[in-house]
Amino acid sequence: MIHLGLATWLVFAAALFVWGLVAAAVGMRRGGAALGILFILGGATVALAALVRYAVLPEVAVSTLLIMLVLGGVLLLATEVVGRKDGP
Repeated sequence: MIHLGLATWLVFAAALFVWGLVAAAVGMRRGGAALGILFILGGATVALAALVRYAVLPEVAVSTLLIMLVLGGVLLLATEVVGRKDGP
């Protein structure tokens, strides 16, 4: 089995985060900004999970942050669906 270290997970999280920043800045049509913010939240979640997995941060402190990230994504999707206008 291949062992991925902390640095690998943090690089992956940073790539997701940057990809999200670019998508949020460029894709203003068809929900590109919302998708970008979801990538940013995903990158933050991967980074926090990696830091907990390798015992850099305690589980108790990070569990609240992970819940906030998930709720932030759900809230973002809900506002995107409610605010969507019909037509081009």
